[in-house]
Amino acid sequence: MNVFDEVLRFNLVRRLIEKGYNESKEVSFILEELTEGLRANNQEAKVDAYCDVIVFAIGAIYKLGYDAELSMQEVCKHINSEVAGEYDAEQGKYLKGQRHYFPDFSKAKI
Repeated sequence: MNVFDEVLRFNLVRRLIEKGYNESKEVSFILEELTEGLRANNQEAKVDAYCDVIVFAIGAIYKLGYDAELSMQEVCKHINSEVAGEYDAEQGKYLKGQRHYFPDFSKAKI
């Protein structure tokens, strides 16, 4: 069983999927975990917060009626189709290049 299956199982056992998607709750759970990560004073606590964000995000994707793993595969295809992106040291970030594949989330609809 992979991580996506484990998170789905977690949500199904707790009957969270059937409660449906509530945007304000889903976003607030993710923001709460991000805030915990900001307050964390050691790396393990930061890792825990990021992992919790992923768990909540996967659950929210399933509640929206999409397979989270297939959705992520579509996003990865999109990211990996990029050409001519580069890191800008002055801005301290990666600048996106042109992407030739755009996610088709209909492939992930449950």
